[in-house]
Amino acid sequence: MVERNYELRTLCADDIFPMVKIISKIGIDDIANCFDVKEMSEVMEAMKPTEDEESEVGTADKANELLTQQIGIRVVMKLVGLLMKNLGNIKGDLYKFLAGVSGMKEQEIAKLPLGTFTQMIIDIFKKEEFGDFFRVVSGLVK
Repeated sequence: MVERNYELRTLCADDIFPMVKIISKIGIDDIANCFDVKEMSEVMEAMKPTEDEESEVGTADKANELLTQQIGIRVVMKLVGLLMKNLGNIKGDLYKFLAGVSGMKEQEIAKLPLGTFTQMIIDIFKKEEFGDFFRVVSGLVK
């Protein structure tokens, strides 16, 4: 069972610096590949409602909501996979960052059960501010 015996504060401007340090160690190109436009287009096409489905009231909203969830899940899973692949390179930086946003000590982060540690990372990815940061940055790339 995963324990959520931590609380994550709202991310702020000061959090950008450790995040950028972690991102640079992972590789910005690898992170950009998590947002593969071709794959997202394929997901959108596969989930496109049929003409009969389009005529149903509310189906477009339901389809858009499901599409957003599917794309979000794929991106988060890719980011988590990339993070896990690079944990050895970012261990100290990640502990420091997680300690800073949770109010825990780095030594406490290191002793968390594996499931709780992983959940904490996923919870960071799910934070609205984290998504906002990547939306703004990705807008600059366009």
